[in-house]
Amino acid sequence: MFKGLFTTISGRLYASIAAVLLAILALEVFSLFNAYNDAVNARQREVQSLVQSAVSQLNTYHQLVLSGELTESEAQERALAQLNQQRYQGNEYFFVLDGRARMIGHGDRVDVRGKDYSQVLTEAGEPVFAQMAALVNNSANQADFFEYKWKKAGSQTAEPKVSYVATFKPWGWAVGTGVFIDDINAQILHDILVNSIALVIIGSVMVFAGLRLCTSILRPLRRVNRIMEQVANADLSVRLNYHSADELGEMAANIDKTLEVFQSLIAQLVASATQVEGSAEQLASAAVQTNQGVQAEMRSTQQLYHAVESLSVTIDAINERANQTAQVSELVEKGVKSSSAEVADSEATIKGMSEVVAATAGQLRALEADTVEIANVLVEIESISEQTNLLALNAAIEAARAGDSGRGFAVVADEVRQLAMRTRSSTEEVRGVIERLRSSVAQSVSSMEQSEQNAIDSMQLTSHANDSLEQILGHVESVREQALDGAEATEEQSVVVKEIQQHLGDITVVSEQTSSASEMVAANSEQLSQLASDLQRQVSRFKL
Repeated sequence: MFKGLFTTISGRLYASIAAVLLAILALEVFSLFNAYNDAVNARQREVQSLVQSAVSQLNTYHQLVLSGELTESEAQERALAQLNQQRYQGNEYFFVLDGRARMIGHGDRVDVRGKDYSQVLTEAGEPVFAQMAALVNNSANQADFFEYKWKKAGSQTAEPKVSYVATFKPWGWAVGTGVFIDDINAQILHDILVNSIALVIIGSVMVFAGLRLCTSILRPLRRVNRIMEQVANADLSVRLNYHSADELGEMAANIDKTLEVFQSLIAQLVASATQVEGSAEQLASAAVQTNQGVQAEMRSTQQLYHAVESLSVTIDAINERANQTAQVSELVEKGVKSSSAEVADSEATIKGMSEVVAATAGQLRALEADTVEIANVLVEIESISEQTNLLALNAAIEAARAGDSGRGFAVVADEVRQLAMRTRSSTEEVRGVIERLRSSVAQSVSSMEQSEQNAIDSMQLTSHANDSLEQILGHVESVREQALDGAEATEEQSVVVKEIQQHLGDITVVSEQTSSASEMVAANSEQLSQLASDLQRQVSRFKL
């Protein structure tokens, strides 16, 4: 119960007011208790002083006995007479007991003198007179106070009374007197009544002031609590609008400022979340487009890789044919040289020359067939060169699309295109040489046939044939050199093509890495968009 009371501010404030009232009440009770004790102590000091004065009188008479002026019985009689006659506070008197609780003197009451009071009891049933007489025989304690209830004269109600008894050892007497303290109780009751009225008035004022104070504190606090409950329900549009010059007014103003800051912050957060969500969607779209472009580039690169691989195979074949052409040209050169020597030596032997011419004619026919084959090979080389040039152009276009990452590939593509153009130029030159060679071979075949039919005319034409053979020899040497140059060029093209293949492989790896990065960017963008959506849903709960 009390634990729940102190859990709220209102409970603590009301408890504080109650504590103050209880403290005032406790202070008043303590004050009345001290006043009662002080009054009783004053009465005790008063009767103590009176009894001590009476004992002093007894001692005076005892000194007269010791001096021989009076006998002990005379002194006792005079002392009792004096004590019985003494009064204070109107009717208050002294009484004297002996060691057996017999009443020796009791004011002006003669009827009780010599009466045994050992069995006389108080209202509480205590033998107070026997206790008083016991002091006579007590060496340790010769005086004491006694509090008990006793009936006043003419009253049937026992009232509280305090008595003081002191012993006079020489005579074995116990001298005492007592006063009623009911007037003290009446005064205390009067004080209690007066103080209670004052306490009620003061308490009422304090309660009223305390309640006003509690209301002035609790009302704005309850208002703050209601506003905070609305804020807890995501409503940031509410305000306290409580204006006061005290600390609560300052707190309310600070709360309103805080709510304004929170409202502005949430509004900015909503705008930022919307912007982040839009940017994330744009980033995801850009990542998807980039991935699609990279995939297309990878497909084009793979196609170009396969085309370059085919070109490499073709160039190897061209290189082999060029080497074969060089070997055939070398054989032709040797044959022409041999024929020229035979023509020079066979001027006298027409028949042998005719046979040699016939053999030479056959070789020239074979040479003509080889030149035709070489021409076909050159056509194929030219076609490959055109395809290489086209592929290099496409590669340069794709490299330009790739930007900085395809710059190296563009350089390689340009080198391939230049090699293709050189190959085409070389094949055109070889074609011209082959055409001339075919023409020369045809003429030689015709001449050999005519020489074979006209052996005699051949003798005349020996010198011309020798010149023709020398011319053929020069052309064959040129063909062989050009064939060797073509073989070297195709070897260079093969090296370049392999480099292109390697670069294309590197481009493929980079494209795959770019594709993976684009997919990762797209996934992260989707996650960022989801987070932005979640954030927007969270902040949309607030009422601005």
